[in-house]
Amino acid sequence: MRRYRKGMIGILTAALVLSSCSGPAVQDTKAETPVESTEEVADGALHLTIATSATWEDSISGRILEKYQKELAEWSGGQMTITMYEGSALGGDDELLPGAVQGTLSIVNSVGAVQAGVVPEMALLGIPGFFQDYDTYNRLMESSYFDVLHGYYEERGLELMTSFANSYRDLTSDRPIHSVQDIAGMKIRTLNNPYHMLFWKALGFDAAYLPFGDLYMALRREEFNAQENPLSAIERNHFNEVQKYIIFTHHVVVDYVFVMNKKQYDALTEEQKGWLDRFFAGIKNDLLAETPSDDEKLKRLLEEASGMEMIYPDEAFLAELRKGSELVIEELRKDLGSEKVDLFLQAVDAIS
Repeated sequence: MRRYRKGMIGILTAALVLSSCSGPAVQDTKAETPVESTEEVADGALHLTIATSATWEDSISGRILEKYQKELAEWSGGQMTITMYEGSALGGDDELLPGAVQGTLSIVNSVGAVQAGVVPEMALLGIPGFFQDYDTYNRLMESSYFDVLHGYYEERGLELMTSFANSYRDLTSDRPIHSVQDIAGMKIRTLNNPYHMLFWKALGFDAAYLPFGDLYMALRREEFNAQENPLSAIERNHFNEVQKYIIFTHHVVVDYVFVMNKKQYDALTEEQKGWLDRFFAGIKNDLLAETPSDDEKLKRLLEEASGMEMIYPDEAFLAELRKGSELVIEELRKDLGSEKVDLFLQAVDAIS
């Protein structure tokens, strides 16, 4: 597969800091001085960018995105193109959404758990131990609750293009974990999200954040005993070399959240908006169709070729995970208010 274009174009993004147990802090990104935007009109054509911190080169996500980059150019007769900047080429997770708020980035992709720093209500979609399967998440996004979520983004100057899930984050460790009793004394690297920290600490882990790029060496040096990521990240980053076990906790769904600067979106014609709708619908449909077989292939690679041992939690362990999610929900009531939390829970009940 051809290599994605990488490199920084003139960009200033705000730093976004997540607070501790009080919930994600919202950065005043509008106070930053706007600079060059990644949206560009040239030769009568609109050239957009998608920025992500994920490394999608030579992955199922990258292959599908490349397919629809080409198709978008064909549908539009060359009047709309999208260039992908992956691997944090235009900033890390804490910088991407603030960049979209400012308009220095046109479209960004990241998981909802890190977008909660700008849109706090997204923490509801990333409650660890809450969703039993990603199909429930997707049906929720196809319900009227998507309009509620869309409104939360609009309040921050953003257009929520699409949100869907196609896989799970799972736990890996340097020792077998069959119950919460096995966790005592272990340290886990997790996302820079206070609710995820709370969840893992409730189970007995010493939980801390570390930039992803530093994780492999930290595991090798045994600074952490465990980490959690989707199978694709585990395999492609060779965590099998420094972790012995995969525990299929499926504690968080892997979601794709694509967001655009609201003013830039509103300036599009209806035809241009239609091209983007078709672009994101194609990516979603292909990923949902192809990820299950890709995950099975990754399991075989990790088990047969790499020697990782697979552990499937019993119902008692899964019940403990659900208890952790209840603590997170109570914390979200304090931070977001019961009205928003109850609206979310009722919407999930309605489609379950």
